[in-house]
Amino acid sequence: NVVDLRVVLPSGSVVIADRCTNKDLFWALRGGGGGTFGVVTHMNYKLHKATPIVRFQFNLGSYSNNTTVVSSFLKYWAEVGPTLDARWGGRFSWFGLDLFFAGYQVGANSFVNDFLDWVEETVDLPAVVNANTTKLYTSWSKVLPDLEETAGNSYVADTSFSRLVPYKFATDNVLQSYQLMESLALSRTMGYSNFLLGEAINEVSDEDTSVNPAMRESAFLLTANKIGYEKMLEVLPNNMTGSSKNHVGSLEPEWRASIWGDHYDRLLNVKKLVDPLNILNCYQSVGFVGDEADIYNVNSLPGQPTNTPKGPLTLQDSSGAPVVSVGVTLATFLAVVTTYALAIC
Repeated sequence: NVVDLRVVLPSGSVVIADRCTNKDLFWALRGGGGGTFGVVTHMNYKLHKATPIVRFQFNLGSYSNNTTVVSSFLKYWAEVGPTLDARWGGRFSWFGLDLFFAGYQVGANSFVNDFLDWVEETVDLPAVVNANTTKLYTSWSKVLPDLEETAGNSYVADTSFSRLVPYKFATDNVLQSYQLMESLALSRTMGYSNFLLGEAINEVSDEDTSVNPAMRESAFLLTANKIGYEKMLEVLPNNMTGSSKNHVGSLEPEWRASIWGDHYDRLLNVKKLVDPLNILNCYQSVGFVGDEADIYNVNSLPGQPTNTPKGPLTLQDSSGAPVVSVGVTLATFLAVVTTYALAIC
């Protein structure tokens, strides 16, 4: 939905990136992550008409400690979740659902009623059947204040990891998908926030943005701690899928392939073009140079980037001719960007 971006490059140049101008930079900024291509000062988004939202919440309560109930719930979810109407999305875990439907309640009721019927017939626990709420909103912007209180509480970068579950895997290997969820849940290694990505995410072409192509072909995003993540990697390795930049662990192994998949090499080429001196050097970002650690090597935690240049940087005009040569450090660059940002506010 981004139409264009105004970006201050590491050279100090200010450029516009959109589908026609600086197309590679525009592509990289939409999913490249980490802010290592430049500093975005302006952006324009395509707007959409306000859409009503139905929020459906369900909680197993004390029965989330009942392994039989949890297993039955996850088996149902593994079967039904990937087949839901494309307008559904949201979060889930072993203890319940927190889902959002983009539309009117009459559209949401198809799943809600079927699910509650299944709960009543299968679980047969009145306390569980009644442990659900449905709330209506006039637009997505009205939902956000209700999410602010819990935002970020269930995800800690140092101890949390994630894996995308391909839509094809989730539908063709339902039993294996369920067994993975069950294993994570019963061992209490599953994260509190796992995501139903919604079928609409698959409607975007792999090449439209620079996120891992696996993102555009996935039904779920599963999260786990280190122990659970090792289980997930066995079932969902990088040659099958990957992770999400928004939920990647700081000790992610092979993070370049995990976060960006086949897109990393192209992203690195864009990085070298716009930041040849690697001024913007950030851990787990495109072009990073420095110490690294992962879940298999936790005794050597990442230190400060080791390749932040301090030599002269030659600025060029539109013809490519040198304008001025200045000594640039990261602090100098940020000072320039700050001054520029203040000037245009």
